[in-house]
Amino acid sequence: MFAIIDQAADKISQKEEERLAKKMAVEELIDAREKKKQDKVDKKKQKLEDAKQRFIEKQREKKRESKKMKKEKIAKAIKSATKKSVKFA
Repeated sequence: MFAIIDQAADKISQKEEERLAKKMAVEELIDAREKKKQDKVDKKKQKLEDAKQRFIEKQREKKRESKKMKKEKIAKAIKSATKKSVKFA
């Protein structure tokens, strides 16, 4: 009689363990999917941030070039004006 009760208890505990194992497997799959989605989102965010940084750097480079060109034009104008004033003197 006790053997039958022990066997039934073993079957119940075995089924409970199987149920818990399946539940844990499902949770792991869900976690893996969520992690994959989050990684994808993070990758997109990083890509956007990189593009933003490249854009900012290009804008800075354009500004530097513009300032450099202005300085060159001013220097050229001064040089030209100096030559003309030397001719008249």
